[in-house]
Amino acid sequence: RLTVGATYSFWRFAMAEQVPRLYELLPDLALRAEAHPVDILVRRLEERTLDLALLLEPPTLAGFRADKIGQIRLVLVSSDPEASVRTALQDGYVHVDWGDAFDLFFSKRFGDAAVPLLHTNLASIALDYLQQQRLQNHKAAAWLPQSVLESAEGKGLVQVKGVPAFSRP
Repeated sequence: RLTVGATYSFWRFAMAEQVPRLYELLPDLALRAEAHPVDILVRRLEERTLDLALLLEPPTLAGFRADKIGQIRLVLVSSDPEASVRTALQDGYVHVDWGDAFDLFFSKRFGDAAVPLLHTNLASIALDYLQQQRLQNHKAAAWLPQSVLESAEGKGLVQVKGVPAFSRP
């Protein structure tokens, strides 16, 4: 039996496709998968009601170990195939909270260039908004996992050219 927790965005964009792989590796596994905000995941670890938490920025906790298990590559995605970095960050920009390291990366490169139309801690909200805007021929952009572009959910969205990607362990 294994109880695994992650944030909502992490489950949707990184872990959902990995669950079948876990059963291939561990066919007798009894898995409990949970999604919570980071503070609740940390508390559940400390209470020992969670065996494993998948986090982008793991805290330092006495008696716990953090290991890197992979990378998520975040790219600036737009509903406008002609978007430049300037237009993407000004016309319908949605800021997704990808943690402190992403915020530092973003502020160093783009500073005050972006005024978010929407700020969210759920990447799924940003993705849904971009898709709605695309269907209405409106412009919108957000930093999302590159895997979105390769999925059915990302159909019609494009990566903005000339913008550096950001990798999260």
